[in-house]
Amino acid sequence: MKHVKHTSLTLVPVRLAVLSGSQPIDHLDVGLVGDVLLTKNHLDQEVRPGYRDLTDVLWRPLADCSLIIANLEAPITERDMPAENKTYNLKTACRAVDVFDSRFVLSLANNHIMDYGPDGLFDTMEALDAAGLAYAGAGRDIDHARAPCYRSLGGIKAAVICAADPRFQPATTSSPGTCPAIAELLVESITAARARVQFVAVSIHMGLEYVCIPSNTQIHLAEECLASGAHLVQFHHSHCLSGSASDGRGIVLFGTGNYVFPGVAKFDVPKSKRTAVWIARYSKQEDSVIASRVEPALLDHTGIPCAAEGSDLASELRKIQRYSDRSLKPIGRQLWRLHDMLRPSFILLNVYNYLSMLRRRGPLFVWRSLVAGLKVHLAR
Repeated sequence: MKHVKHTSLTLVPVRLAVLSGSQPIDHLDVGLVGDVLLTKNHLDQEVRPGYRDLTDVLWRPLADCSLIIANLEAPITERDMPAENKTYNLKTACRAVDVFDSRFVLSLANNHIMDYGPDGLFDTMEALDAAGLAYAGAGRDIDHARAPCYRSLGGIKAAVICAADPRFQPATTSSPGTCPAIAELLVESITAARARVQFVAVSIHMGLEYVCIPSNTQIHLAEECLASGAHLVQFHHSHCLSGSASDGRGIVLFGTGNYVFPGVAKFDVPKSKRTAVWIARYSKQEDSVIASRVEPALLDHTGIPCAAEGSDLASELRKIQRYSDRSLKPIGRQLWRLHDMLRPSFILLNVYNYLSMLRRRGPLFVWRSLVAGLKVHLAR
């Protein structure tokens, strides 16, 4: 694996533009959402008035998109025995596959896809294969996990690469798991994909939970991905929205939040109820993302998104723009991250989680987790 020298791209905040009209010829409209955790309750509940079914509720804002990227936050399995004794073990109802269609590429690169062990991951891949749904980011070994998902969409060849924080059960040459979001590995994958396709998107499960501002590591990874030829870089995992940035050819979404997510945390965190759909338009002729749009939404009491309207809409757009501005000022970025980490909800959740970890796994495990987390969030 080749050493990658740090790039010096100049990322600038994206000013929220209006993307209107249907997708022109030689263009590709890509829809993006964050974490999706569909439960049996979601699939059984009554359809919201004015919508024909749950798929209409969820995906109507992305009706004109030819490609949709979403993070499948948990395995699709019926198994009852989690792989580890931890606070949150998530799984998704098997009927959840009916909510997606052929436009989707689902990211399996996250910290919960291995909650029910390798068998849970294999169950997930089998269910998606049987339903004809595309996915990337996890597999039976590292080569399988890092393999891009290739699509041909209206004359444009596209690749979607999915990866996760290297702490999240990375695959090896002989064991299943996720594709680790390591700069050298991503650069290799993007470079190889660009030799085969026009458009490349990278979806990364990384960030500090309930902190809206990206870390230096995320900034560095985004710059490396764009410099290698990616047109779109998306981050999720923080459970809250963040801003966006551009290098003039591609865009970066630093936090796409929860999109379908029931209340699983022990404490209420209002910012985790704010979400959005993002749409980016790629031009084959210009080989760049030429426009983007964000449509904010708010999660209802069941964790299903409702479009933000009126004053809520204006307020959410202003917040996203502020996050964009704050994310790219190195000193300010660190101060705003510290500001988020000093919020009572952040402190309470982390105290609860680490005490639970201490009780279940012991002090050595807690210490190793803290050290690994500091390396990811403070190191370059």
